[in-house]
Amino acid sequence: MRVAIVNLTGGRIGGGYRKYLMNIMPRLASHPAVESMLCASPYGLNVQDWFDGLQNVNFIGCHPFQFMRHRPDPELSDNLKNYRPDVVFIPLERYLKFDKVPVVTIVRNMEPLAFNEKPHLIMERLRILAQIMEAGIAVKRSNHVIAVSEFVRDFIMRRWKVTDEKVSLIYFGSDMSGVSACRPEEIPDSWQNEFLFTAGSIEPYRGLDDVMSAMKHLKSKRIAVKLVIAGGGRAIMRDYHNKLKETVKSEDMESDILWIGDLDESEMKWCYKNCKAFIMSSRIEACPNTALEAMSNGCVIISSNNPPMPEIFGSAVLYYSSHNGISLAEGLLSILNYDQNTREKISEQTKARAEKFSWDTAAEKTVEILSKVIS
Repeated sequence: MRVAIVNLTGGRIGGGYRKYLMNIMPRLASHPAVESMLCASPYGLNVQDWFDGLQNVNFIGCHPFQFMRHRPDPELSDNLKNYRPDVVFIPLERYLKFDKVPVVTIVRNMEPLAFNEKPHLIMERLRILAQIMEAGIAVKRSNHVIAVSEFVRDFIMRRWKVTDEKVSLIYFGSDMSGVSACRPEEIPDSWQNEFLFTAGSIEPYRGLDDVMSAMKHLKSKRIAVKLVIAGGGRAIMRDYHNKLKETVKSEDMESDILWIGDLDESEMKWCYKNCKAFIMSSRIEACPNTALEAMSNGCVIISSNNPPMPEIFGSAVLYYSSHNGISLAEGLLSILNYDQNTREKISEQTKARAEKFSWDTAAEKTVEILSKVIS
């Protein structure tokens, strides 16, 4: 089968999307059922530089996705005509009509679709509305839809009234075994094995307000603990980020909280391996990469009880009530009091849970779906 992977982004690819491509493309390319692949991405991303040795994959550039444009631009159209794909695979909730070639899409971003706290900024509201519209078109018009959790799958079928047969569940994988750990220079040596860790984009849906409230509560109890926050934010989120920093400053917690920005994989792995606990405070997710990575590295984890976190973590983690910083603080107090035997036991449980999420399985199921829509 000849597969065209078309990355219909607005011009950039986020960390989670990149991890998906890095893990899924080599597995698809080496699958016996895949004859060749064409990978189209917005100009300037240089996706071809991410891979070595994918002999049967041809990388091309295309124009960034534009709102309500569901046909390929002339150059992409010519490339697709020359390639003659059997199926078009779009790894996010977008749709592209090309001749009568079947299309498979993935719903991977639930923040604009299901996050209930509407932003004040008009541009953010317009962004969310546009993404909801495009996701609905993708779900309805594509031949098949991949959901990355049961939570996403149920949402799709309820929201857009699509049949059970049209939506398949494929979780992301969790393996970081090939990544070496490297301590970020910004983290003091004295913090090793003594800090809490959370990671992700600095956005309201991340629930960092819970984390700030929990740190404030711990400080009032004279509990000394450090926190490392990894991740960056969009320019439009600068005011929100500054508001969080003002909270830290007003509560005299600046020496206890480190905003470390974006980390590479080796730095992330060091933080997973050396933190006292990993905090998953998100209010909404689809299939969070950080959750899977934290488990695969044996973190002791405390998570909000929002879906799909219980679906992903199972019974391997401690849960707190979302929007409740005191509940999070009480859970963190329990974790801080774990003895070494308890920590080791929990670490083994999270690693065992992570083994249920496999990139090999994800690739195999994806090939099955692509083959099905062709036939």
